[in-house]
Amino acid sequence: MTDDTAEEQIEDAIRDHYSALFVYAQANGDRGVRISSLEAVTDQDYEYEVVEQVGDAIDQSYTGTVVQEGTEWVVEPDHEETPTRED
Repeated sequence: MTDDTAEEQIEDAIRDHYSALFVYAQANGDRGVRISSLEAVTDQDYEYEVVEQVGDAIDQSYTGTVVQEGTEWVVEPDHEETPTRED
């Protein structure tokens, strides 16, 4: 186990789940993706929001819950499919 805090581990799990968006945004300088909200519901249950921006305007917003299962944090999105972006 690493020295990461629970919040860092949760953020890593969210970034992994939305990795296609983060990679696309990094490759296309006009877009940005960030975790805009992370709130604890319980010690093992957090709600999150990930936003995708073009300039200062929010283009898309994705929400869900991250729950702890054993030592792992599992992302449970509110949307059906994991968003991806292609050129």
